[in-house]
Amino acid sequence: LSRRDEVNGLHEAIGDLMRDTPLVRIEIFNARGTTLYSMDPALIGVDRSAETEIGQALGGNRPNEITETADVEHNGPAVNRELLTVYVPIAFDRKSPAAVFAVSSDVTELLARVDTTQRLLVVALIIAFALLSGLVLLSRKRAERLVRAQQSRRRRQRMRTHQRAYHDPLTGLPNRASFQERVTEAIKRL
Repeated sequence: LSRRDEVNGLHEAIGDLMRDTPLVRIEIFNARGTTLYSMDPALIGVDRSAETEIGQALGGNRPNEITETADVEHNGPAVNRELLTVYVPIAFDRKSPAAVFAVSSDVTELLARVDTTQRLLVVALIIAFALLSGLVLLSRKRAERLVRAQQSRRRRQRMRTHQRAYHDPLTGLPNRASFQERVTEAIKRL
């Protein structure tokens, strides 16, 4: 089957349609998991029913996987690429799937951008955390300065109140209340 002219013509037509797209590979499997069509002609006719994703798709699910594949030719020379393969069950009249259509897309650059974005987010979060920690520390130090200043004001206010209560405002000499307090203390000591 893989050597038939129709398959070669189909392969060329699909290759032309996929050019300049992220699509790398298309495969079709029958209900038994046998490869009916693949971009790699050597895989046509191979039983792949043991592969988890094909089994899931034949069960009516739409599994997908990201794999690192070596030597993928895609719009240039063959290189290692990250491929996202989606397995789509094909069912007629709402019955169990008669086939599975697998499409693989090159997501190498997308994953690289995601990785770069994640790294940038981690750096941004570290910087934000450091800035917030700095702000908390500055706020704490400012609050401590304000509390010390308030305590100092209260201490001075108590001293002024004590001074006014026990000293004459004009001369600054101890007044009658101060005299009575000292006499009371002296009597207690005797």
